[in-house]
Amino acid sequence: MAWIGASLVVLAFLAFFACRPTAILGVDGGALQASVGSSLSSGACRHLHNDAWACSRHDSQFSGDVSYRVDVHGLGCWSATRIENASEPSPRHLSGCITIVDYIFSS
Repeated sequence: MAWIGASLVVLAFLAFFACRPTAILGVDGGALQASVGSSLSSGACRHLHNDAWACSRHDSQFSGDVSYRVDVHGLGCWSATRIENASEPSPRHLSGCITIVDYIFSS
């Protein structure tokens, strides 16, 4: 019975780590870029101050990158606001969370 309990605790930890690795690994510019902009945008997010970052996201309609100011909240979740021309068709606001997949693709 102790093995089952220990196994469940380990599985719960691994599931939490896979969904919210920043609580353990911290925020990384490359992983944040993978989460915000996907693999189509180049480079890593630039740390501005405190929890604020500058990231880019590929806009397929213009075949270029659009800049966003990204605020990272607890456990690696973030909200982004576009900081470029308001007439662009790319989303004005984005949100999401950094996952273990973002750390893997940022390497």
